[in-house]
Amino acid sequence: MTKTTDAVGRVLVTFSRSWQALAAIRSLGRRGLEVVTGDEIALTPGAMSRFSIDSFQYPNSATDPEGFLDALDDAVRRFRPSEGVPYVLLPVHRETYLIARYRYRFEPHIRLALPPSELIEEVRDKGRLTEIAQDLGITTPRTWSPSSSSDLEKMIDDIGYPAFVKVRKGVAGVGLERVESVGELRSAFQALSDGLGTDELPPIIQEAAPGDDYCVSALLDRGQTRAVMTYRNLRSIVDGAPGAVRQTVEAAGPEAAAVELLEGLEWHGIAQVDFLWTGSAADAPVLIEINPRLFGGLFQTIASGVDYPWMLYRLALGERIEPSVDIDFEVLSETPVFGLLATLREAVENAAQWQIIEAAWDEAKELLAEGSPGEGLETLWSGLKEGLDAEQRQQALTSLLEEREVSISQLFCDDDPKAALGLLYPLAIFLSQGKVTSGMVVGAEPVNEGRSEPR
Repeated sequence: MTKTTDAVGRVLVTFSRSWQALAAIRSLGRRGLEVVTGDEIALTPGAMSRFSIDSFQYPNSATDPEGFLDALDDAVRRFRPSEGVPYVLLPVHRETYLIARYRYRFEPHIRLALPPSELIEEVRDKGRLTEIAQDLGITTPRTWSPSSSSDLEKMIDDIGYPAFVKVRKGVAGVGLERVESVGELRSAFQALSDGLGTDELPPIIQEAAPGDDYCVSALLDRGQTRAVMTYRNLRSIVDGAPGAVRQTVEAAGPEAAAVELLEGLEWHGIAQVDFLWTGSAADAPVLIEINPRLFGGLFQTIASGVDYPWMLYRLALGERIEPSVDIDFEVLSETPVFGLLATLREAVENAAQWQIIEAAWDEAKELLAEGSPGEGLETLWSGLKEGLDAEQRQQALTSLLEEREVSISQLFCDDDPKAALGLLYPLAIFLSQGKVTSGMVVGAEPVNEGRSEPR
């Protein structure tokens, strides 16, 4: 069992493959807290971080919820620190919803800062969220909620294009399709409906709204706003995915709407509210969704002076959080691995190139499993250099280094270099599927069955 030394507290962080988990782990570790990291797989950015004192694995929370809860329950008890040392559970991704629902299993042993499960489920439903926002006078896209394909036909002539077909509780762009015509709308609605469970409502349709993507993050203490900051996504590699390049901005309109919505819900904990907005005070920001958990741009908020992981830790302990007003609006951050993935995607079409890259990956996995990460990375990179032609290599390197001179990387940092090994996870997904998707970008997609996961 991991022993506590002189730490001021201990935190369990889930879904450690994600960039937001890595941001939280670094933030908390630098403040002297002990961080234990968990995930379905072993080789993750969070587990490789020098701030992770130990790690554990659990089953997939979506496909094996009972197994996940049992494994987390075991980890909470196993890593419990000495008496009197503060102990907090910080869930990161969709497992947040399951933990909120079964919080009674954990709260006798560890602290949480989450809103009620019923409220989380209500705002996760994009159709229900639209109704709530409209009741509060907050602008939303024109929305249709057909109960079936036949019901869709009754309203199909009213729908303008482009439009989006959205699974009600999709995450990170998974379950979202942009359509440009009636035919595409029918096809997307049917395809997304076919993938739903028997207890899930059909997708909604929303007309595209004008404006840029503004992400308002906030932390509330039982309905009282304690921190708000906003960033814009300047570039994304995949439609619907978190931004690859972000910039902190002042956005009074979206922030006022977000605060009105969250305070009206008496929210507790963290949330990100996404809007489309033209940037003009004359135009109302258009609400897109609420993310009721840690979000992809968490690094951006921390770098801008709004340290949500630290505030969540203190909120879970019942401390009073003073409003945060000192924000650095000069921060630009990026995730360079997206550029490399986008370049690799082009190599898939060339079978000979692809065979070289796959062979290098298979050899690299063996070296990593044997405990030789340096040799594994060297083997992988040599295969990439050989498998990509000169022009593609130049594109990959350019993408990898793009905007580094003026921006901050959320992956690479001098005091925690080994965490960069975690980029092998999205590479593993890419090498098994041959494509770049929004689910891959946030680690929401499993490796294909029959393929080895990184160990």
